[in-house]
Amino acid sequence: MAKSIAVVDFEAYRIDAERGDDKAFQKLVDEVKHALTTVGFMYLVNHGIPTDKIEDAFKYSKKFFELPEETKLNYIGPQDNKYSIHGFEETEKERCCLERPHDLKQCFNYTVKAVTEDVRQTPRCMWPDKSLPEFRQSMEVLYGWCIKLHNRILDVMGHALELKDPLHFRSLHKNLGTKRNSTILRTLYYPPPNFEQLKENQIRCGEHTDYGGITLLFQDAQGGLEVQDVEGSWISAKPLEGAVIVNLGDLMQMWTADKLIASVHRVIMPRAPVPRQSIVFFGHPDDDETISCIDGSSKYPPVNSLEYLERRLNATY
Repeated sequence: MAKSIAVVDFEAYRIDAERGDDKAFQKLVDEVKHALTTVGFMYLVNHGIPTDKIEDAFKYSKKFFELPEETKLNYIGPQDNKYSIHGFEETEKERCCLERPHDLKQCFNYTVKAVTEDVRQTPRCMWPDKSLPEFRQSMEVLYGWCIKLHNRILDVMGHALELKDPLHFRSLHKNLGTKRNSTILRTLYYPPPNFEQLKENQIRCGEHTDYGGITLLFQDAQGGLEVQDVEGSWISAKPLEGAVIVNLGDLMQMWTADKLIASVHRVIMPRAPVPRQSIVFFGHPDDDETISCIDGSSKYPPVNSLEYLERRLNATY
């Protein structure tokens, strides 16, 4: 029988308040540990990110995706490789599962690293600032709030694993929000499917695990996300009003020597031709950090954070 995704009350360490009393904080630590060692996903409520900041990002993302396709193509980011960590990606650009056709989605990636690079190296206009300045503003604001929540979750995980230094994870993310870190805020749009034109076995986003440390997911009311638990059963991650979904990437599973798990997940097709939106914050350690198993074991060899991310991105594209 499939496990359920736990709803965890983050009130004891919410980002807009002081840490709660020891008993409440320990309860939070225990619940987070249980969620991330059994299913690998959890809903966080009372997290502290203002609702209006999330709503703004959805609102102006929708306006961006409603622009004509030829307009959006102007905002494809610099692509020295197969992929870009900033800018627009058209429908069926990605293929998260190699056993399926390309994903039926489009997205816009925002990476501080990309927009702070020397403009001579990135001559393209990075945002539709003239026609839709609110899009950039809303994404930058939400990015800042996500950093705060991301870091507090890292702290709780450090306590959950009883690390000698509970802030160890946070210490390897000290450049988050600068050009020395590749954390991405991605806004996604899943167009209404034309069922007569779907490729065989095509879904909105194929089965995959995330790549980095912590992922924060905001989704609209449409649903479609499914999570595979450790026993192989699929769980529907239905939208829960006011909640942020949290899951882990492969790098974090390696970092914790499999104590915490990065779960396979996917976005299936709806039964009706309706669109879907989501916004995802992919937290990643600083580019120059070497990630080694926290228990001192050699279960996984040490790996450079940026090299690992680039390897995974190259495989996806």
